Amino acid sequence: MSEKVRYNRWLILAASCLLVFATGCTYIFSVLKTALEKEFGSDDAVMAYSVLNAISPIPMILGGYFVDRGKTQLVALAGGTLWGLGWLLGGLSGSGSMFILCFGVIGGLGQGFAYTAALNNTMRFFPDRRGMAAGLITGANGGAAIVMAPLARWILDDQGIVTTMSAFGVAFLAVAVLVALTLRQAPANYAPEGWTPPAPASGGPAAEAKNFNWRQMCMTPMFWLIFVIFVCGAFSGLLIVANASPLAQGMFGYSKSEAAFIVSVYAFASLAGRICFGTVSDKIGRVRTVQIIFILAALGLISLIVGKGDHNVLPLVLGIFAVGMGYGGIMGTMPALVMSQFGPKNQGINYGVAFSAFAVSAIFAPNLGAKIGKSNGGDYSQALVIAIVAAAVGLCAAIAYQVVAARLERRAAAQQ
Repeated sequence: MSEKVRYNRWLILAASCLLVFATGCTYIFSVLKTALEKEFGSDDAVMAYSVLNAISPIPMILGGYFVDRGKTQLVALAGGTLWGLGWLLGGLSGSGSMFILCFGVIGGLGQGFAYTAALNNTMRFFPDRRGMAAGLITGANGGAAIVMAPLARWILDDQGIVTTMSAFGVAFLAVAVLVALTLRQAPANYAPEGWTPPAPASGGPAAEAKNFNWRQMCMTPMFWLIFVIFVCGAFSGLLIVANASPLAQGMFGYSKSEAAFIVSVYAFASLAGRICFGTVSDKIGRVRTVQIIFILAALGLISLIVGKGDHNVLPLVLGIFAVGMGYGGIMGTMPALVMSQFGPKNQGINYGVAFSAFAVSAIFAPNLGAKIGKSNGGDYSQALVIAIVAAAVGLCAAIAYQVVAARLERRAAAQQ
């Protein structure tokens, strides 16, 4: 049947963007961080954020299993509901351990379910614009803080942390229901009307000549290079997003309200990076795009180190923007890279497995940044140097990916 009769893929894309926009409120954590530390303790507040990000691959893999088997709406509803409950119950928690359970565990489960339902199903509706679709969806996720950081700051200053968390939680529950009613399952081998799959380009991946399951995927060298790229690409972004506000205060002398603006700058950059680099990767290739991203992120981190000083606005904004663009670019490019390399059939599980690399960075980067900043009186320079090293390792992995891909292609051609 035609696309117009059965599916409105653009409406499905819009609903997916709305769902991940809600889960993107994780990026306003640095605005809430000080209030959460006062309410639940410094260690427990940061630990909850790390747990939230670290466990998300588990529901992504589990949710991906059901998405791959036609249960996208159910997974989206479960994800949005758990995400809302994580915020609502987290705000009402009476202790740090309960906050970790509610916001970290329940919220993390919800975030993973929602993300895989929105991203991996909807990308199948856009075989002709896969990078663009991934960029828009992940862009909505990263761009949430542009709107929600100032809103959270306003509610927080006026009503306190409990009301802020509760209000956001109720709103997320409403989004869960609306999105679940709108999403539709992508059929196998979906092709939009009038579109013919192009022949694989020379020098690129096999373009879905084979659909790998997760076991087959993990046995390839390409997967492990993707894993390293993902770890290194997420590291600097997670370090900054969890500490952007205190970094702006400690290294550049800004107030809390002024630092909230820096969080919005980061969020806007992350949004721009996801959309721009996701779309660019459709044109110049995923891996070449990733190489550009690592160089950009390293330059941004250097700007923050070299330019630190009281109200040095230019190096702060340029550095935060570059790191945000790089982080957004990684998040917008990796889903399409995984699908292009390993096929669309098992993308739900496959990307969930690949996303475990994100969890590795989520465990270490926010806590590392917070501890270094705290022990050095608000100076995060040492943490930023570590992030630069991670970017260099990621760039080397991306170059190695290109070399190995070309070698495998030549070997396959010789066997034909």
